[in-house]
Amino acid sequence: MKQILAGLVGVVFVIHFSTKTVICLPEQSNAHQNALAGKLYNALAENKTANIFFSPFSISYALSALLMGTEGDAFKELQNALSLPPAEVDILKAVSARFTQVLKGDENMTVANGFFVDRNFEVKEKFLNHLKNDFHAESRVMNLSANPIDSTLQINKWVENKTSNIIKDLLPKEFIDKFTVAVLVNAVYFKSKWIHPFDKNETKVRPFYALDKVYETEMMLIRRKLNYKFSDDLQSHIILMPYVGNYRMVLLVPKETDGIVELDAKLKKGLEGNSTTFLDSFATDVEKTKLKLAVPKCKLEVKTDLKELLQKIGVKSIFTNGYLGKISDDPRLFVSDAVHKANLNIDEISTEAAAATGIGISNRTLYPRPITIKADRPFVFAIVHKVTKTIIFVGRLSHF
Repeated sequence: MKQILAGLVGVVFVIHFSTKTVICLPEQSNAHQNALAGKLYNALAENKTANIFFSPFSISYALSALLMGTEGDAFKELQNALSLPPAEVDILKAVSARFTQVLKGDENMTVANGFFVDRNFEVKEKFLNHLKNDFHAESRVMNLSANPIDSTLQINKWVENKTSNIIKDLLPKEFIDKFTVAVLVNAVYFKSKWIHPFDKNETKVRPFYALDKVYETEMMLIRRKLNYKFSDDLQSHIILMPYVGNYRMVLLVPKETDGIVELDAKLKKGLEGNSTTFLDSFATDVEKTKLKLAVPKCKLEVKTDLKELLQKIGVKSIFTNGYLGKISDDPRLFVSDAVHKANLNIDEISTEAAAATGIGISNRTLYPRPITIKADRPFVFAIVHKVTKTIIFVGRLSHF
């Protein structure tokens, strides 16, 4: 039997609508071409030692749905953040093309959208039609404000079911209150196997050198040819690890043990100079190279305050009154909260197959000694759709 390494990911994005009155915030937004992932990552990376894991795909999907209910400054901010055209008809075409191409005929990833509405709140028919027809969202009428505890349990159960029981208790008990009129949820679930599995017999406990501490953790090992290059600019090893299907993982492992600080700074500088460079250019000019690669087994659960994060990148007006007129005529409506939770599980799964997999016989002088790369230090990774180069998940493993 082969030894198989599987990646399991569950992500949800929630927008919580309310009708309390708040004070307006100033507008600040910057247009980027395919750079939402980079902007969010750079904002999160300000915390030098935290683990990072989120789905720009999930966030973009949910924000695109919300966009159809916004107007004025809120519309412009979301439009710029998502790099979408100004006309509504063109936005729908762009969104449809962007997400359909990624999800088409793919069994490794599933996406679900849910819109949960209080039974005493009236939503405009056009917005509901957008959710149903353009975003394939499931709408449910609930007693949100009258029965917040039961509503929270129901929504959490919906999320749990859509993410194969990975994401549990997404909404805290106090998330829904008497002012809550709607909750918009996007859930993404990804599971795939590596084309080139790790050998479970090689997995051993080894040190992982975080910036502030040394951890003992299980490190997996693979010896084979993989697409690889060393970036002099980033001072990092770049490895492409293909999954079965349409996805691959991009690993950026700093040369130095504490190189993550410089790597994050270079990623931020590159994004500011050319907004298309965040991770997109790293998959080019790679060559099949014999590697001895060590990667840690890991389980991550990261919950992000998306309200704070979005405001850092210039999406602010949705959190104030008066910009959601395409959802409802109630001028008090605003997005009161936004949370994002992502789980990652990378481990080995044993199955039985012939031991001859990947074995080649050749003259040893034609094959140099493998390059040894140890991801035993903080590193950056992303799960990317190979055809469209869409970044589905982005993370930084900083500690255990």
